[in-house]
Amino acid sequence: MGILFLLHSGLKFFVFTPEGTEKYFISLGLPGWFGIFVIFWEFAAGTALILGIWPRLAALLIAPDLIGFGRSDKPAEIADHTYARHVDWTARLAFDALDLRGATLVGQDWGGLIGLRLVAEHPDRFARVVAANTGLPTGDHPMPDVWVRFRDVVATSPELSISRLVAAGCQSTLSPEVLAAYDAPFPGPEFIAGPRAMPALVPTRPDDPASDANRAAWERLTEWDKPFLVAFGDSDPITGGMAPILKRALPGAADLDHPVPTAAGHFPQEDAGARPAAGDEGTGRGQRRHAHEGGGDHLAMVVARRRVTRLLLLAAGGLFLTGGRLLAASSRLVSRVLGERELRLGRDGHDDLLGRSHDADPADTVGRASTTRYPSGNARKRRLAFEDRSMYGRR
Repeated sequence: MGILFLLHSGLKFFVFTPEGTEKYFISLGLPGWFGIFVIFWEFAAGTALILGIWPRLAALLIAPDLIGFGRSDKPAEIADHTYARHVDWTARLAFDALDLRGATLVGQDWGGLIGLRLVAEHPDRFARVVAANTGLPTGDHPMPDVWVRFRDVVATSPELSISRLVAAGCQSTLSPEVLAAYDAPFPGPEFIAGPRAMPALVPTRPDDPASDANRAAWERLTEWDKPFLVAFGDSDPITGGMAPILKRALPGAADLDHPVPTAAGHFPQEDAGARPAAGDEGTGRGQRRHAHEGGGDHLAMVVARRRVTRLLLLAAGGLFLTGGRLLAASSRLVSRVLGERELRLGRDGHDDLLGRSHDADPADTVGRASTTRYPSGNARKRRLAFEDRSMYGRR
């Protein structure tokens, strides 16, 4: 991905030139300077990805809608949905279509039930995991009573409102716009098969069709030592009990400062998405704890290096942006100068074709100015029709 960004930046810079890129962006109705900014950003992002400097600032964010939950076509029958199918559908998108590598999984609710299976079955494709209010049930332990009631309501309610279900899992009050966005993919009962099916797909018995696959996933995850961050809201009665299990069972979760979104229910992205979590003051989120003496100083040095890196990237961006605009202006100036030089050379060359010396009196030359302005094949043919006293002598 980093190499792709660098190649795309180089294409704009060396082939299209900054001036051409500016004109293209202007033709799209965008400000010309934005084209220069894009060149810089692609260059900086590619360099950051290759060097591993702040890759999250340049990384590609992919947030797929689960099948049956987006605004595209949906399976119409509840029976079309199975746990295994959702895992397979998502794997085909992530690996067959997008060929993702070095990915960071952020899974919440079913994003974790499906995503953790992908991590376990394709461990080499992932670099780290963030699990938020989710789990990987096997049916070997009973689900909370509140979840059982939720499953029954979804299965039996004559009319199912997705926004009401989401709002019930939040501690904060969602705005009408947010609620409308949750309802938008489901304009009628014929579109609701996915939401009705999913609660029943969670393994609740040891012999559930997905139990064996989830047990195998647990075995692989307990050997997976890449960073595993647990970020559960502190007020979720459904999945809250999974947080300590994940922290204790997974080696990648050891010695990490796990953020805890406060006053957040089952959907921490809605309740606390825009504010820091408890234990996250912007200095040590997701960093390994340093138990040895001097660990605090080491963490301070890490923070300082991050701030210096930010400043260097901003400074490099400013220089690149300014340099790009100067180069574009210089290119326009050089083009203008070279154009005028070609015009002068053209006039001189045409005078020579007509046989006029550079010292001749302009008044001694007979002919129209339009004929002597530019050298061309037609002008060379016309020269025989001209009488140049400087060439043939005065009479």
